[in-house]
Amino acid sequence: MEKNNKKIALAVILAVIGAVLLIFVVGRFLDVKLTSRQNAASVEKLELVSEMIGDMDKKAAELTAEFDDLSISAADAMALMAREVPDFKMDHDQMAELQRTTGVDNVLVINERGDIICTASNNPRDYSLNRFNQLRDAFNASTGKSAEPFTVSWEDTTVRYYGAAIDNNYMIVVAQNTASLDKKIADLASLESTLGGVHVGQNGFMAVVSTLDHIVKYFPDKSVVGTNAVSHGLDPELIEDGLSTYLDFNGDAFYCTMGQIGDDMYICAVPKSEIVTSRNRLVVMAFVIYAITATLMILYAHFVRKDRTVEAEGADFGKFVNGRLSGMAIAGAIVIFVLVFYLGSLMSISRQSVTNNSRLKETVQSLEDSGDEYNYLKNQYDNDYLAKARLAALIIGRMDESRLDRAFMNELKAALKTNCVEVFDMEGSIKASSSDFWGFKIPTDENAVSYEFWDILNGTKEEIVQDAQKKDSTDDIVQYICVAVKDETYRTCGLVSLELSPNLIQKTLANASLSSVLSNVQTGNNGFAFAVNTDTEKFDYYPNPDYIGRSSLITGISEDELIPGSNEFITIDGEQYYCASSEHGDDLIYIAVPMRTLNDISLPTAGVVFGFALVWLLILWFVLGFGISKEVLAADPDDDADVEKQISVSRADGSKVLTRSIMNRFSLKGVPWSSLSAGQKVSLIVRSVLIVLAVALFIMMLAADRIFAEDSLILYILRGAWRKRLNIFAVTKCIILIIAFNVCGIAARKLISWFAERMDAKGETICRLVNSFIKFGIMIALIYICLDLLGVDTSVLLTSAGILSLVVGLGANSLIKDILAGLMIVFEGAFQVGDIVTIGGFRGTVVEIGLRTTKVKEGAGNIKIFSNSGIGDVLNMTKDYSVVACDMSIEYGEDLQYVESILADEFDNIRKNLPAIKDGPFYKGVADLADSAVIIKIIAKCNEGDRIQLDRDLRRQLKLIFDKYNINIPFPQIVLNQPTEGFHHANVLVQQAADEFNEEQKEESAGIYSDEAGR
Repeated sequence: MEKNNKKIALAVILAVIGAVLLIFVVGRFLDVKLTSRQNAASVEKLELVSEMIGDMDKKAAELTAEFDDLSISAADAMALMAREVPDFKMDHDQMAELQRTTGVDNVLVINERGDIICTASNNPRDYSLNRFNQLRDAFNASTGKSAEPFTVSWEDTTVRYYGAAIDNNYMIVVAQNTASLDKKIADLASLESTLGGVHVGQNGFMAVVSTLDHIVKYFPDKSVVGTNAVSHGLDPELIEDGLSTYLDFNGDAFYCTMGQIGDDMYICAVPKSEIVTSRNRLVVMAFVIYAITATLMILYAHFVRKDRTVEAEGADFGKFVNGRLSGMAIAGAIVIFVLVFYLGSLMSISRQSVTNNSRLKETVQSLEDSGDEYNYLKNQYDNDYLAKARLAALIIGRMDESRLDRAFMNELKAALKTNCVEVFDMEGSIKASSSDFWGFKIPTDENAVSYEFWDILNGTKEEIVQDAQKKDSTDDIVQYICVAVKDETYRTCGLVSLELSPNLIQKTLANASLSSVLSNVQTGNNGFAFAVNTDTEKFDYYPNPDYIGRSSLITGISEDELIPGSNEFITIDGEQYYCASSEHGDDLIYIAVPMRTLNDISLPTAGVVFGFALVWLLILWFVLGFGISKEVLAADPDDDADVEKQISVSRADGSKVLTRSIMNRFSLKGVPWSSLSAGQKVSLIVRSVLIVLAVALFIMMLAADRIFAEDSLILYILRGAWRKRLNIFAVTKCIILIIAFNVCGIAARKLISWFAERMDAKGETICRLVNSFIKFGIMIALIYICLDLLGVDTSVLLTSAGILSLVVGLGANSLIKDILAGLMIVFEGAFQVGDIVTIGGFRGTVVEIGLRTTKVKEGAGNIKIFSNSGIGDVLNMTKDYSVVACDMSIEYGEDLQYVESILADEFDNIRKNLPAIKDGPFYKGVADLADSAVIIKIIAKCNEGDRIQLDRDLRRQLKLIFDKYNINIPFPQIVLNQPTEGFHHANVLVQQAADEFNEEQKEESAGIYSDEAGR
């Protein structure tokens, strides 16, 4: 025993060492794998960010050019007005009128020295300063040309200046505050607007640090921007292009991947805690599963060595136990692989679900914001060009009609930077135009696009801004803006129309379009975004431009997968993706991530854990199984009463194992712990742990809404919001339901058993019926529900029962009957493999129970095959030990009490000589007074498989005893002479001993054997 304890202790130590090594090996593997994956994702993001920064600078330049366009054209047009309008006055009132018309901040006239001649503002600047020399460059250019725009900062304001020469002495200056431009650039073309939507990992971010002075140029926390990164703990020596490492910032550790763009270092930072948490979850999961498997192996070996149960009686115990341990090691490693992969996949999907939903919300918000941005910019665009039209109307109204020639109109068009400027009279006819087309007249057809121009001429409206449309003569997209022209008395005398090419608004529309937004969505893990129109089921956007405008069905997406608010597994172009969807307008927006990228951690991790666990469990097997022999385990248990609940049965290979007796299977009580074999004890421990976990899971299901977050994947699975089909969601829900239903079933059956023990026979009958109903009801309900979850249309199954019955009746009746009968045999527990049964008079050992047939092997080795549906009148003899009943005849002249005393002395020897006897032998008294003999009955208990041979051996032993003591066994004959003398006669002491033996045997064998005749 001490040696065995040492082996168990050594196995425990090795298991602990294995657990520690597992934590180290798997932890190290995951560190490398997770950081490698994050590094690859960060490098991809840096490449994308590099493109975004280039686009950002380009966009900032475009926004500045757009901002300059109005003021430059205003300055040029005002200079043209000053030259061409005869009564143009260089006074403050004129400047104020121009300022109101164009909406700029200030308009003034200065001379070459910088002296202010007139101004619309009461806050003049000193334009003679050198900082305004760039304005005076306009004097050096040709008349009417603008100076290059430039910016001057005044205290807390920044002003941009534009100048256009009137002549060699004077120039128009337009001053415009850049606040609106700065806000637009900040909103659309700044580091904050560009990098704010860049996501790194789940909780990571982008940061930008100058390589020149280590000043932080961008950080999610605005208070950090503008500070020195070194002051936050960042080691400047670790800031290196292409480097991936852990960095400390404000006391927190981040895994950073860096890339240099210009003079700035762009850093993709992921909190170390995020990587560590992902690693630890997988490590703990692998550790727990490995620890449970190793513990079960050690417990099994411990129970085998300690209890010495007859689990494999008659077999090579060392081979048997080593086979069990090696099987547990290999099966445990396989289970570890499956569970680690399954649970790891669930974790990956759970994390991706949170990420997908977060990206989806941001994408939908971006689409809404881009729509708002589009409306805002379009209104601003319309107002800016409306200001040009107003200025054109002001100039036209002040001009002498005789001077509205083609040259002037072209000059005005150039100043306003438009395609065409046209002037209409009150009759709706063109009276001046910068183009060659003069024959156009405003139509009187109400359906015509230009018909609404009459509203201006009729005085109903002052201004009209039309939407962009195709030009009648070409396919060009143009926009028309019209403003009423007023005479000196401010009465409408016509209208001026500007024809524009809405390039700006088209660019804005492109930037705010669905394609632009979705193409910039960063899903990570090689995912992408796409959009499907809910009405047409066609792609409104897809990364492959060939698919846009085509049916989504061409990629394999089915109609029932077009569901808003779903998290589904969708097959696209032959590859499975995990997708989240949301509705936006007429479109369903999808975020799709390939499943292969979600398994790139769980699958290799499961492989590493499997390999390590297999090696270490095999080491444990060698330690635990080495030295186990038949002698170690050959002893019988001490408590015979407990053993009766366990029966040793033969398997198909000839080995023997313990199983519950047939009576105990039908009992409402379980087998005591002391009667269980080592394997059964381990199984009971596993079942007990699973029941505890199941109860916890059941409670979790009941309180799921309060335990889990609203966007939790577990809550999503429990609610069954996913589309029913074979996937990990359906499998998980089936497992949860199976556990929950079985917990309820076990609790209900235990309660019923408790009541049955306290009821009469009728009450127990009802309890057993209810118990059976619960068992089969749960089974049928689970089959129905799980099939429904796996995508089988159970309603079709039910409604097609008539057709199915017809098919069965025509050809599959016997097959279905055999299968159903086989299932009932297994579920009812009528008999199982190893049981000794008699079916229709054929006696043998059950070696296999199949779907259609059951195979029974007789003592001679022949196997008879029964159809399951034809099995009836089954006699199961795998009960609480079988009974051998031996009737022995003695002559009437023999003294019965003397014979009984002899049996009392010899029973111990019989037990020693016949080891197959498990209990007894017992003397049951006189069975019959026959014609020629007194028949006495001796019984013994044994395994059913030994019963026939033991019956022969017991008769032999009794014959030898009778011969030894000259006890006569009579012949079946008629005696014609007097009885012989010389029979033995018991004295008083022998008679007393015989009576005591008789009474003692009655008590010991009470309930063991009784036949129908009552003898």
